Amino acid sequence: MNLKDFEYIIEITRWGSISKAAEHLYISQPALSKYLKRLETELKLPLFYKSDKRYIPTAAGVCFLEYAERILKLNSEMEESLSNIREESHNMIRIGASGCRGEFLAFLVLPLLNRKYPQYKTTIIFDSKLTLSPMLSNHMLDVILVNTSTESSSHNHYHIAHEDMVLVVPCDHPLLKEAVSVKGQKYQSKS
Repeated sequence: MNLKDFEYIIEITRWGSISKAAEHLYISQPALSKYLKRLETELKLPLFYKSDKRYIPTAAGVCFLEYAERILKLNSEMEESLSNIREESHNMIRIGASGCRGEFLAFLVLPLLNRKYPQYKTTIIFDSKLTLSPMLSNHMLDVILVNTSTESSSHNHYHIAHEDMVLVVPCDHPLLKEAVSVKGQKYQSKS
């Protein structure tokens, strides 16, 4: 069955007449009669009986109508929800961020995005790079903030930050004997 099946039965009930229902559905009366016969054959139950040229729903018809109205209402709600999602996704920037560094960068980037693009909503998903990269490929995210390593060639990459990794040790640690100062670097390096 499709939505037209439900709409047709509702219209026949509303008008109590195949010809009036057909007129309001913009189909021919013979086509609607044929449709009703086919549906009743498929259901193995009559949906209407005729009384003084009026089509009156049978018990099966009343049951069908109750569900038809609920199904059409649910369909309408679903279409409205999907429409809202479509509208929101046009005005939304979906960001993925991995690990502590990604979270840190996301919270630096968010205020900048909100100031520059106030008409857009931003959402952030925090997860691993292994999860976020496929989400970007499948257009579930617009941008991801991750540490670099091997990157997909199907995406554009921009380095937005550089981070020095340092080993911190107590002042009397034996490793300090191997550390030397290097010109232009803030921290000592192992020789």
